[in-house]
Amino acid sequence: MQSLRKTILGVFALLILVAGYFFMQFLVSLKKDPPKRPASTTKQYVKTEVVKYGAIETFIEASGRVSTG
Repeated sequence: MQSLRKTILGVFALLILVAGYFFMQFLVSLKKDPPKRPASTTKQYVKTEVVKYGAIETFIEASGRVSTG
């Protein structure tokens, strides 16, 4: 008796899922596609500079305890 009840509930749950899937597909088919806008072609300009090669001197000042690694 318990096995029959579980089988009936399982089939009922499966029917609900299948009906829900088809109802969802029906609702999706009712939705209209939005109109597509043409892609805008805007030019983007970037500020540039000529490269100036040269030596760059760096100075690092630090304090603290020194240890070997």
